[in-house]
Amino acid sequence: MESDDRGEKGGRGHKVEEQLLEHIRESHRRLRSLLDALGNARDPEAIRTALTPLPELLSEHFSDEERPGGLFEGLREARPSIEPQLALLHAEHEKILEALRVISLQLESGEATDRALEKLKDAASALITMLAEHEQGESKLTAEAYYSDDGGSG
Repeated sequence: MESDDRGEKGGRGHKVEEQLLEHIRESHRRLRSLLDALGNARDPEAIRTALTPLPELLSEHFSDEERPGGLFEGLREARPSIEPQLALLHAEHEKILEALRVISLQLESGEATDRALEKLKDAASALITMLAEHEQGESKLTAEAYYSDDGGSG
């Protein structure tokens, strides 16, 4: 009797998948904590403090998702039909990192006007929204790939 590895949730890779998913969830918790601090920041120094760990944490997080054996590969193996959504998530990683670079450049400019501070807070808010929407899409795709049973593909 042959088995369909895509549908086998309790197989050899299950423990690895669960460990990886828990690692990703923990990374999401750390990101949310930093984003909460960023969202509550009211001056350039508070924004800088909240922003400082984000580039390294996001780069590590995205690498965990994109690397061989990472989340995206597991999702792709569990449900190959989601490849287009994975490509979109990958592209979003680049947009998120670019938005982070823009905010860093705004901070580095040192402009201390009220308008500059509002632009900085708007950019930080947009980054928070972008990351929240990205995480939602990622969670939905993970649930679809690993936890839904649609009877297979045709």
